[in-house]
Amino acid sequence: QSRTMAKPTVATSSRLFGTVLFLLYTSTCALFADEAGINDFVIRTAGHGQVGVRYASLIEHISTPKSNDEGDNNNIDSSGVWVTSQSNEFSGAVSDGNFADTTGGGGEVTSNFEPIIGKINTSNDEESSCSIAGRNVTSGEVLWRVNACSSSGSSSANTKHGEFTPRHVTLASSTYSKVVYSMDNTGVFRGWDSNDGMLQLDMDLFQLIYDVDSKEKYQFPHDLPRLVDTSHPRIIGTVVVAEEGGDDDESLVLLDTKTGQPIPSSPSSKEEKPFIALSAKSLLAKAKVSKKKYDTARIVDVMFVKGDDTNNDSSNKKHQGHLAVLVAWSSLNQEIAAPKNTQVTKSISSFSSMAWIDVKLKEVIQTSEPPEASAPKSEDYDDWSTTLIKSISYSHEVVKGVPFNVDGIGSTPLLLSSLRKVVGENNNNSLSVLAIAATTSQLLLVTNINAVSGNGGGVGRSYEIDMLHPYWRIIDTISVPQVEDGNTVTTLTIAGVDDRYPTSRRIESLFVLSVDRSEGGEPFHRVYGSEKKSDEEMMHNAVVLCPTFESTGLVVTAVED
Repeated sequence: QSRTMAKPTVATSSRLFGTVLFLLYTSTCALFADEAGINDFVIRTAGHGQVGVRYASLIEHISTPKSNDEGDNNNIDSSGVWVTSQSNEFSGAVSDGNFADTTGGGGEVTSNFEPIIGKINTSNDEESSCSIAGRNVTSGEVLWRVNACSSSGSSSANTKHGEFTPRHVTLASSTYSKVVYSMDNTGVFRGWDSNDGMLQLDMDLFQLIYDVDSKEKYQFPHDLPRLVDTSHPRIIGTVVVAEEGGDDDESLVLLDTKTGQPIPSSPSSKEEKPFIALSAKSLLAKAKVSKKKYDTARIVDVMFVKGDDTNNDSSNKKHQGHLAVLVAWSSLNQEIAAPKNTQVTKSISSFSSMAWIDVKLKEVIQTSEPPEASAPKSEDYDDWSTTLIKSISYSHEVVKGVPFNVDGIGSTPLLLSSLRKVVGENNNNSLSVLAIAATTSQLLLVTNINAVSGNGGGVGRSYEIDMLHPYWRIIDTISVPQVEDGNTVTTLTIAGVDDRYPTSRRIESLFVLSVDRSEGGEPFHRVYGSEKKSDEEMMHNAVVLCPTFESTGLVVTAVED
């Protein structure tokens, strides 16, 4: 702030002493313009506290070219915002909703080892923080910080067996580059401007659902909210269950990113009114996938698939498309291999218990009269006419469901929360899927999946842990970084656990994925720090690739101490 009041006159009379003190005191509430950032009394921090950063994502802002002093117009003015929060590391992943039991064996999990998605080890009894922060990617300066939770609460109220459960989920993605979204555990869905953190959207999800269907009340599975990046700029997915007896049937709710409203089903003569939640059980039944030995229906992932050009209707290409929804039967709380003196239970499934559901999107477009010919064009103009679009809303229709047929490893049990997709280059129509086997000593890879072809199949293979890292005994997590358009290199960050020592160590490594070699050769190529592989036993807590060219980049590693 700049101070508008004049400098106080120096007083020598004792009668004015109190007045001078008053003037000096009140002037400390403001700063001269040249004092900002130097004499501030409040230090801006990210506010992540003891738990620290669990979720991080880069949002890149690219503006129009600008000229330099030499008249060169090729310089692009770009900036980035690094978004961090304490929410789940994988915002859209299936949550296990249980905990590691270290009480029976008397062992402990080291502070840098966290095998349970959505859970954070902490002994802090202070009020839990729900902060989301945005930093300048160049300077590291904290640009903004917001509170994502709509109500106060303490970690003790959200803690089981010494583990803190995040009270909100954050989604910052290149799909939604202008807004960062959050959902807290009470169902409040918010959108924050990625540049300055200003509130853009504030909706109560459960109240909106209740307004449409008052017969059923919903909550989040295991009190853990999820936000699924669908790759469609107007649609985000979230997952709910019925409060009464709904733990074995998750439902998908699609949210409009502009309005925050749930997207309803398309009007049908069979329905009295549109429905909001897509039941996983009903979707699996449509695909004729029986539950076999698993009894819980789960929503796994959602992906937007662009429409094809077979009808040659150029007037409607931009607005064609489907959602491919992956659903599965799973079991809960099944014990898996874990570090010494530690018992871990997770949700188990298999590819043969999954199905792809084709959900067609329909648009409702409200338009106005064509503007004058001299009016400047903008993104609000329709591509195929001079009509000015007032608003676009959506509805959905379940078209069909097909089983996820995978050769070779279809019946292999896997950790459902570890499943990740790698999208191909051809309009999202081809993709690969990775998952950790339930034994935690194998990595499963399915390639050549076409989510809209109708067969729902793919080619699967398993890869032993020794091929990934010689010192790993347990595969912990898989992370697939965001890939910008035009980048043909696919990298994976895979973390494993080395429990040869009294204290287990979590080691993170970077791999290049070559899907085209998966049938003939090894698809995973580990990145080393030297030709002699001297960093083989380095305990990297974090590894990230900073791409500089199409096929090269800088690898940055971090160690906790």
